[in-house]
Amino acid sequence: MSRIQEAFDAVRAEPEMKAEARRFVEKQYRAQRRLRPARPLAFAALAAVCMIAVFAACGYLNETVSYVSLDAETSAELCLNRLGRVTDVRTYDEQSRALAETADPAGKDWLEAVSALSGEDTRVTIASKTDGKAAALAEQLGGEVFVSDIQSFEEARSFGMTGGKYAVCRELMACDDTADPESCRNESVTAMLGEIERCHATPEPTPVPTALPTAAPTQAPTAVPTPKPTAVPTRAPTAVPTPVQTAVPTQAPAAVPTTAPASEHHSEDHSEHHSGSHH
Repeated sequence: MSRIQEAFDAVRAEPEMKAEARRFVEKQYRAQRRLRPARPLAFAALAAVCMIAVFAACGYLNETVSYVSLDAETSAELCLNRLGRVTDVRTYDEQSRALAETADPAGKDWLEAVSALSGEDTRVTIASKTDGKAAALAEQLGGEVFVSDIQSFEEARSFGMTGGKYAVCRELMACDDTADPESCRNESVTAMLGEIERCHATPEPTPVPTALPTAAPTQAPTAVPTPKPTAVPTRAPTAVPTPVQTAVPTQAPAAVPTTAPASEHHSEDHSEHHSGSHH
């Protein structure tokens, strides 16, 4: 077993990778020992096979199989191997690039890298080539995590954005006909989420006045037009000539001599009587 140990000591790899590969090789070695006694030449061949197996196992374990998209005002994408170590960091803007250079997450555990590159408003989206791996990683991280498919992540790279940003872009395009991948690429995920929220916002209903119950409308009587009386032409009355009265000359009455009234004559006699008596 010392030769196997020496072979592993010569390999530069993550301890977890080396441990996994070592277990695999030792298992194969024990199987060979049970079949036939070891011989020097066979042992040398086995050692070579072990070396190849070590490198193959390291390559297998170090293969990128999962992706973690971190999106807010900036966007970055972590590439993870089978052991959950960061193999690469993809950045899509100057701010995320500067942040990745400062954090230097390559080779670190993915949870540590997520903590260093994300904030409170960061939207986390995970996809994996291995069935069930994305869900397991999401459960391991906890909180609000979105799970996507690997095909969407690969398509997102063709548009120059992270898989999480592309998922938000497609949601925006579903409610905004003017949105497209080109416009989404130049817009932050925070801004796109705000547009989606406004797009789905339900306007407050306008209060409708309640109609009071009214009696069934009574049919208004139909006005029957009263026939206008036909004007009967009135015959103008025939003017009857008024008889002209002919003036008849009147004869002036003859003057009749007037006799003085008796009272005056009697008065004079009475006066003379008194005069004679006095004398």
